[in-house]
Amino acid sequence: MLRIRPNLHQPYSPSCRVRKPGPGFFRLFGALLLSALLATGTSRAEEGKPAPWSIIADRITSHRQPLEISADGQVVLEGPGVDQRGPLTVKADTLSYQQTGNILDARGNVSLREESSGTVRAESLHLNLDSRTGRLDYTTISLADQELNFTGRLAEKTGPDSYHFEQGVITSCPTNNGQAPAWSIHCGNASVTLDGMAVLQHASLRIRDVPVLYTPFFMVPAKTTRQSGFLFPEYSQSGRDGIGIVVPLFVNLSPSTDLTIYAGQYSLRGPMLSLEMRHLNAANSLFTIQADYLHDRTSDPGPGGSDGDYRHDGYLRDIHDRYWLRGKADHYFSDQLAWRLDLDTVSDRDYVHEYRGAMAGFEQNNRDFLQSFNRGLTEASLGYRESTMQLAGRGNFTSTGAELLYIDASGPHPSGSAPLQTLPRLTMHSRLPLSAVPLSLAWDSEYLYYVRSEGISYQRLDLFPRLVAPLPVGRFLEGTVTGGLRETAYRVNTAGDPVGGGWHGADTPHRTAESFDANLATILSREYHPGFLRLNSFSHLIRPNLGYRYLAPGDQQRLPELDGSDRLPEASQIYWQLNNYFLSEGRDRQARTYANQIGLFKISQSFDLHEYHRTDTGSATPRHPFSDVALDLELTPLPDAYLRYQTTINTYGDGVTAYQLEGRYRSSARDSLQFDYNYARDKANSLSLSVQLGISQRLATRYTTALSLLDNHKTGESASLLYTPQCWSMELTVSQDSNDRRLLLVFSLTGIGKALEIDQSGL
Repeated sequence: MLRIRPNLHQPYSPSCRVRKPGPGFFRLFGALLLSALLATGTSRAEEGKPAPWSIIADRITSHRQPLEISADGQVVLEGPGVDQRGPLTVKADTLSYQQTGNILDARGNVSLREESSGTVRAESLHLNLDSRTGRLDYTTISLADQELNFTGRLAEKTGPDSYHFEQGVITSCPTNNGQAPAWSIHCGNASVTLDGMAVLQHASLRIRDVPVLYTPFFMVPAKTTRQSGFLFPEYSQSGRDGIGIVVPLFVNLSPSTDLTIYAGQYSLRGPMLSLEMRHLNAANSLFTIQADYLHDRTSDPGPGGSDGDYRHDGYLRDIHDRYWLRGKADHYFSDQLAWRLDLDTVSDRDYVHEYRGAMAGFEQNNRDFLQSFNRGLTEASLGYRESTMQLAGRGNFTSTGAELLYIDASGPHPSGSAPLQTLPRLTMHSRLPLSAVPLSLAWDSEYLYYVRSEGISYQRLDLFPRLVAPLPVGRFLEGTVTGGLRETAYRVNTAGDPVGGGWHGADTPHRTAESFDANLATILSREYHPGFLRLNSFSHLIRPNLGYRYLAPGDQQRLPELDGSDRLPEASQIYWQLNNYFLSEGRDRQARTYANQIGLFKISQSFDLHEYHRTDTGSATPRHPFSDVALDLELTPLPDAYLRYQTTINTYGDGVTAYQLEGRYRSSARDSLQFDYNYARDKANSLSLSVQLGISQRLATRYTTALSLLDNHKTGESASLLYTPQCWSMELTVSQDSNDRRLLLVFSLTGIGKALEIDQSGL
């Protein structure tokens, strides 16, 4: 059934200007009246039919025998959804509707759009409006989200969202002046389901008009929402692994959960299987869990072998069942209670490092975790992996926490002994105002239960109550005084080990420490109104701070040394700080207001009274009561620019003892710079650098390096060439670390993804 409306948006032209009613007016009025009568009669005769269709056009003509309506000029036909079929919109230059059979014929600039986000264009269309099936000539289906176009000379519409092409072509590249696109996939037959898959038979990938790859069967995603299906495989080759292929299968379990299965085979190693599950509930939970398994049939030769061990470190690789389990999760029970999981355990010390650049390897996982959870994985080259589970809660005056920490020491641990497993750690921090007096009670407490692999266990209970009082020093100054006692008690269980893990003291040692702190501060500020660069105001805040810190921990020699907090430094120090903050307010180019902290500059130093009064001085141990001067400079002059410099300067002639310089910059084009330099005298001297430079609109280069300047050793280096034309991209990377050299070539097709990856290592 049709409802007909004249086109109210027809542009003015002399040919359609009407001064008084003429024959054309009465013909149009009669056609409208006749069509309305037909529609009314139809609706009464065929009760239960769907809601009416409507036509907008420049000219509409109705025919009684047979019952047919013709429309010309900017024709738009619209109809509502029925049953499982969504709304339908057809646009064309001319249109003919046959009420008998509910058949539609359209010609000239035909476009058809249904509930899916795909748009279908054709030169002509023959469509059954009841079944939504028909025939289209010279058809193009465009997927806006994926920039893909499916074209064919003849297409059959087999359902509301399904099509069958003869001699189909798929590409996301434009065709200019009749030239062949940069890449395209030609096929003999194609079955395309919008928001589903395109199944191709006898498909060939062509570069321009040159076929370069043929497959008898191929599937391409034609999705506007997440759907299950195969992703592009990864190909690799190395002297240690041989030829490898990994094929990922994406499974959409629900709108918030998916599973990716990576099935692979390495010719020299064996089969590999990896499972990755992700879940996202924007309201309260997010997790990603991934597990790898590799049945490795190779092993390093024994001491008499010709090649020795893999890294020449005396460790023979003879594990055949290799695995890596990692994952992260965040769950918010409420605004006051949150749970967090970091899982990371591995079968051996080399697995993470060997496959760090693979499709489901360390580098990709680390990027994904940083993006989703704002925290990454333990560095791949380290010989241990850390897993933690934390529960945190907060109230008006108190915050509590619980933590389990497990360290998987697949290699030598930095401590030189078996790592301590934290099972569990409980904390509580509170600040409770006392209503009767102008005081508040601060309370920090911690309970730890440590276990070593030998069965030796340690328990530590640390209680630190303090009273905090404000200093009434006037309206321009602020200050506090804090005093308390810190009590630490231990319980050591050597599990019958006569060596006792190196512990020979009492089973229940303890410590009592006295603590006192006082500080005084003020704030000075000045606001400027420059009146240029769209700056409304520029502010400079100065907060000088003067304080005294006292800590008397007593005798600590009887205490075990577990994690660095068992030896409190004795202190009687006067310290000063000068903090500077720089703020700006203004309007950007879109006239939106903003307020930014564009920089800060901090200086601090302390004076040790114990050192000043020390009497056992000599030429070898002179008194040095002044600490190093600490400087901290941070600048954010632009949204895409960041620079931070931290350093400590010795006041007794030794100069700079440590500094760190880090920065990043990204231009609006393709240029970027990121660096991090760390120096600590006789301890560290390292540099990491990443530079990307756009040579042209399509071509860019990238260079990364990591240097250990302390021992003149380059830990990693890579150089990349990136070529990104309009509808495809290529990345060529040559990298080298201390153990391997690698060549990686990746081709990606716009709208499809990674089409080919060649990974050559062991060069």
